[in-house]
Amino acid sequence: MWSWIQQYSGAFSAITSLLMLLVWFVYLQLLLVAYRRRWRSTVLINRGGGLGTEARCLISNMSAEAIYLTSLIAFVTTDDKTYRQELTDLRDLGDALDADPRSRMKQGPLKAGEYLDIGTFHDLILTIGDNEGQGSNEEWLASVRSLELTAVIVYGADDLLAGARRTFEIRHTDDDIQICPTTSDSQQIRSRRERRKIEKLLQDSL
Repeated sequence: MWSWIQQYSGAFSAITSLLMLLVWFVYLQLLLVAYRRRWRSTVLINRGGGLGTEARCLISNMSAEAIYLTSLIAFVTTDDKTYRQELTDLRDLGDALDADPRSRMKQGPLKAGEYLDIGTFHDLILTIGDNEGQGSNEEWLASVRSLELTAVIVYGADDLLAGARRTFEIRHTDDDIQICPTTSDSQQIRSRRERRKIEKLLQDSL
């Protein structure tokens, strides 16, 4: 038995080295996954508390660290055209703020696992219509076909902005209006190309 082991010691040594290399490869992969997860932002834009226009719009931070919600950009598509509106606007806040001023300002820091209620879809759509000179009435609401929301964030020490995007279809029935997300999840804005695009979008709004 011992002579057999000595005879094939070279093969055993090679197999042991390969196994050790495999273990180190798996270990480095796990470290890389943990590193990327820690330094990649994950933001969710969700509908909560119903299916209709009175449902709440929630921005959730599922990143490993805190984020700062710096801007919220909306694209509203009607039968005629698409309107772009930056919802983070401090000019018309007035003196009275809610218990959580971030909900009204639609900006501010969010800890890991924290969410922000930015209001009902009904109020968001009517506010956009009013700001665009279309009037904050039900006639404007009836003309809206979709709402796209882009949450722009600052995460960590990264110089580029990041964020998430999600589109909601506005479905009109005889006696109801439903808010229906067009995708199962929020699209994360992580690539340098996409992040530069939202940075330019914000600069154009200044």
